[in-house]
Amino acid sequence: MELGNPSEGLQWARRSYDLDPDDPYIVYGIACFHSRMGKIEEAVTYFEQAIRAGFSHVEWIKNDSDFDPIRDHPRFLAALHDLENRPHGWGWVQLSRTLIRNSVCRCPAA
Repeated sequence: MELGNPSEGLQWARRSYDLDPDDPYIVYGIACFHSRMGKIEEAVTYFEQAIRAGFSHVEWIKNDSDFDPIRDHPRFLAALHDLENRPHGWGWVQLSRTLIRNSVCRCPAA
C-alpha cells in the first residue's frame, strides 16, 4: 500500500471513527493507518480498541503487514495473546452487541 496524502487519509479516518467509534473494522483500519505512519502508541491503542470492539480475525492480524512496525510491541503482543485465548465465537458476540446497540441508539425518534 502506498501512502498518497497522509494528512487527508487521517482526516477521512477521523470522520469514519466519528460516525461509528465502535465499529471494529473502522478501528482496525485506523490502527493500520497509524502503524503505517509510524505512530506506534496510537496504532497500538487503536488495535486494542478494535479487539475490544470485536475484531477477532487472528490469522488476518498475524499476516497483516500493516502491523509490522508494532508487531513486537508488548501491548500489541498482549492484546493478540488475549484474543487467541478467548472462547471461539467471542468476536461475533461483541460485534452483535455493537450492532444492536448502534441500531437502537440510531433509531429516529417516533
